[in-house]
Amino acid sequence: MSKTLRNALIVLGAAGVAVLLAGLVAVITLVARDPRQDLEIAYFADSAEPPDAFDGFAKRTEAACGGRDECIEGYMSEQLTVTRYTTTDAAEDAATNSRFDTYRSDWIVVEYTDASIDPTTRLYLEQDLDGTWKSETD
Repeated sequence: MSKTLRNALIVLGAAGVAVLLAGLVAVITLVARDPRQDLEIAYFADSAEPPDAFDGFAKRTEAACGGRDECIEGYMSEQLTVTRYTTTDAAEDAATNSRFDTYRSDWIVVEYTDASIDPTTRLYLEQDLDGTWKSETD
């Protein structure tokens, strides 16, 4: 075997290993990524039978997020604010540090800005959030 052919086979082999490793990393990333993190709040905003707490519910990301770290989407009504975060840790921090009563469902945090929202409405909203995907709630 000539030296040139040998070197070409080595280069091709190394390139093949690199392609296999890149493919393996891509597959692992796709499998490990939880699709729930891409669930937008708009899905809930368009609910078929929204409770009264959703009256005036509209996308207001800048106002809802208010400079919070990793907040990427926000909706507000007169009675609640719903925000979505890039990580569950950021969502947990936002829920923990809120001055309002909150409910967290993975990447999404609900702040009940109006204390008069009744327990039935809260339960409806929380079940709607958690029923969309199997949620790891607190």
